[in-house]
Amino acid sequence: MSLFACLIIGDSLAQGISQAAHCPSVNKPGVHTKDFSRQWLAQAYDLQLGTVVVSLGSNDALLQDITPDLLRLRQSLQSERVVWVLPVKAHRYDVNVVAARFRDQTIDAAQVPIAADGIHPTKQGYALMARALTSPSF
Repeated sequence: MSLFACLIIGDSLAQGISQAAHCPSVNKPGVHTKDFSRQWLAQAYDLQLGTVVVSLGSNDALLQDITPDLLRLRQSLQSERVVWVLPVKAHRYDVNVVAARFRDQTIDAAQVPIAADGIHPTKQGYALMARALTSPSF
């Protein structure tokens, strides 16, 4: 049972958050932002719920500009609430710029316990992120 009406889209972080929050997801571990926008986003259109959580950027090369792809993705979302996951390392700034432009909320993956790979939250970290998404103060 879902904690709230949500859809989680994006990369492997999206997969982990969706499992912890019991939300449906459209995700592809290892996906690059441009590829997700082209190949996977169409699956999410019919599923958009009150809240869409977006996790992208972790798999993109550091020197690649993903802002245009993030902007196109955000413009296509028609949900009441969009929450962006700030990656632990790569493209934090790009994600934050897009979130700020649309006055969307962010949740920082670097602020929860991280696994040994330095990219993915631990099971406890995913649970904390899921809990934060449902918090009245969030």
